[in-house]
Amino acid sequence: MANNTPIICGAVYEKEVRGVTHHALCVATRIEAGGKVLGNLHVFGFAMERVQEGTEQADEFTLIASPTFEKRRKRKAS
Repeated sequence: MANNTPIICGAVYEKEVRGVTHHALCVATRIEAGGKVLGNLHVFGFAMERVQEGTEQADEFTLIASPTFEKRRKRKAS
């Protein structure tokens, strides 16, 4: 069952592995032309993990905190 965890740069995630709770930080994201979102999640003591939004791998994480910001769009030239 997918819970569709969003991948957000600067967000903090939680994941339980063998009874131990790990927190991960998304340090970078890439949005591809088709709208696919990839993120690098860093967990202390583990290698950086590349995760794609909408996959089972991403759904293993629970979003617990995200940065608050306003996405500004560039104005089109008149």
